[in-house]
Amino acid sequence: MHACRHLVTTVGALALVAACSTGDGKDTTDSSDTDVGGDSSDTGDTADSGDTSDTEDTSDTGTSPTAYAGGWSGTWMNTTFSSTGDATLSIGIDQDKKEATFGLDLNGNVFNGGDPPLISLTGPYTSTELTVSVTGDSLFGDFSLTFASDGTVNGMASPPLLPGDMTFTGTATPTAIDLTYEMDDGAGGVFASGTMNFTKDN
Repeated sequence: MHACRHLVTTVGALALVAACSTGDGKDTTDSSDTDVGGDSSDTGDTADSGDTSDTEDTSDTGTSPTAYAGGWSGTWMNTTFSSTGDATLSIGIDQDKKEATFGLDLNGNVFNGGDPPLISLTGPYTSTELTVSVTGDSLFGDFSLTFASDGTVNGMASPPLLPGDMTFTGTATPTAIDLTYEMDDGAGGVFASGTMNFTKDN
């Protein structure tokens, strides 16, 4: 009887152990990392690293009017009537007043009217342009010349002794001024044409 009780106790203990061991001993926690992707942030630098600022230098880089200051020597020629003579030009620059003064002296029988007196022209200048003029001159009447910083020269005159107006075109550098002029006949034609050429004195 005592042996039977011991057997029952032993069998019960084994059954209890078996019941406890039927559970899944594995860790059911999902240890797999479902986020296997890399850093999803966009690491590309989308900023425009180019310098979009306009770096073009718009400042004027042509001839400064002050470069013309000084004495000039040359000749004038009326190619229509084959008359010619010496010419001198003095250019003064007042940098405080931003004013230029031209003294033009044409020697010889100019426009068949003899040797004229010195012609004085004055006017303002900027970094891009110089314009001098005179009103009522005995030879040229109302006379003006404009020197642009790109080296072009243009001018107008209304000589009282001639039938029409004059136009001047040409080029200028710090060492040479070359002008061509044309006189109209007052009826749409050309009365005469010629040149003025100067080189800078040393």
